[in-house]
Amino acid sequence: MKKQVLEVDRVFPYLCAINKNLMGLLDFFRFNSEKRDSGQNFLNSHSLGGFGANSGVAVTKESSLSFSAVYACVRLISESIASLPINVYMEEADGDRISQKNHPVYKLLAKKPNNYMTSYTFKEVILTNLLLDGNAFFYIVRDASFRPIELIPLNPSEVECYKHEGELYYKIKEEDTAILKDDILHFVGLSFDGLKGFNG
Repeated sequence: MKKQVLEVDRVFPYLCAINKNLMGLLDFFRFNSEKRDSGQNFLNSHSLGGFGANSGVAVTKESSLSFSAVYACVRLISESIASLPINVYMEEADGDRISQKNHPVYKLLAKKPNNYMTSYTFKEVILTNLLLDGNAFFYIVRDASFRPIELIPLNPSEVECYKHEGELYYKIKEEDTAILKDDILHFVGLSFDGLKGFNG
């Protein structure tokens, strides 16, 4: 039986390690828990989507990029990996793999994921979100035949994932509709439960 195998030149297996190292760098800016002046300040910093700094100002993934070291690391890693090719293979029964450059999935991932994004930008968005948030989400737009035709990036901080009766679902904050896992492309970074990446 043939099956499609997506490869990125064996780079993505190392993303968890890269994410862990970057979070170590971000720890430099993290507020020491022993110096918190109150539990309320700690709660407020996390409810705002960031972590506290020594100044008492919440540090978000956006504001962390104002630090030149963080920006340089994220840019170097994301641009380096984004420059690598994406290949789609068909695996034969004997284990041989055949490149499928005419496959619609290849065209979507390696050429044009949507109407406004190149493959390079697509990969750069994945890496940037993984490094800073631990997750990268894309909504899969399908045609009438259920074939994927576009991948639309979602803000990781606005996406929730949960299990219900053994099935995985996604939900956009402030939206009532649950999204099936088949309609979300989710890249998970360093994770405690395998459902969602840890974002520090």
